[in-house]
Amino acid sequence: MEKAAEKSGHAKILRRVGWMLEQLGFERSRQTFFVRRREHVIEFVHLHKFSFDSSYRIHLGLRVLNDTFQAPSLNGPHSDDYRAQNSPNGTRYSLRYGAEAATILRCVEEIFRWCLDVGEPWFERYRDPVRLLEDGSPLNKSEQERLRLALEGQSDPACVEASLKQLGHGRTSRST
Repeated sequence: MEKAAEKSGHAKILRRVGWMLEQLGFERSRQTFFVRRREHVIEFVHLHKFSFDSSYRIHLGLRVLNDTFQAPSLNGPHSDDYRAQNSPNGTRYSLRYGAEAATILRCVEEIFRWCLDVGEPWFERYRDPVRLLEDGSPLNKSEQERLRLALEGQSDPACVEASLKQLGHGRTSRST
């Protein structure tokens, strides 16, 4: 596929995925990030377009608002295993597109379906922030400690502001 067509398809996919994820309460924040704020965390979906192919890897993550780390942690599931025949949930997702409109629409539908089938149950599992403090949490020890402080009412407003800025929360970016 020509680079111009690939870039155009990518932009269309991001825009349409954003519209679909709005139904779940996400907003498009940065070019490839979609965020949903909770009281102490931001849930996010990140679409990584491969540079070598017209396809995606979807990453999920939870960002503790009170965290001090300088980048979002991709601490949730990702879509790689779900593109294979032996997908963990038995469904194989095709996250690839071509120049044709039908392939772009199918890719958008597959991304959204993966977010519904895999993402939403994962986010729901950790909706109660206390579960994020338990064994098996996707958060590392530092993130858990920062969450514990927030739950005790000891959030650092500068950390919260930095986390919101880092993930672009509150800034709608519908272009590209």
